[in-house]
Amino acid sequence: MVHEFQKNEQQLALLRDEIQRLTARVTELEQRTEMTPARQFVNRGVRRTSSVRVRGIPLYQIAMGPDPATGQMRGHARAIFACGDIATGVLAFGGISQGVIAIGGVAVGLVAIGGCAFGVLAGLGGVATGWFSLGGVAMGVRPVGGLPIVL
Repeated sequence: MVHEFQKNEQQLALLRDEIQRLTARVTELEQRTEMTPARQFVNRGVRRTSSVRVRGIPLYQIAMGPDPATGQMRGHARAIFACGDIATGVLAFGGISQGVIAIGGVAVGLVAIGGCAFGVLAGLGGVATGWFSLGGVAMGVRPVGGLPIVL
């Protein structure tokens, strides 16, 4: 009986050592994972706003990616020079952009450049509209492109 007790005690000690070793290894791997470059940029958005204002509108604003603090999934930049997932400004760059000069995936403005560009004066893109338009499908008074449509 004493022999069995000592044997069980030895097995218990071995198990404790193995648990400590595995715990240390898990901690090491967690720290390594947190430091990998790919992990550093997960769910990090960028928000920058100029302190200079013109008639109450920021000179520039950058709003890209999610912002956990405000609950925004996409950044909406609103400034004279706007850059973001959604951008509104005099000069706007973004996935969806609207402004006097708009550049983006879907661009709407006086002059628009993008995959789908809706310009009043000029449009340049895959699908483009405007007085002067250039694109795969171009619609306007002076269209140029693969499929020009005169309006």
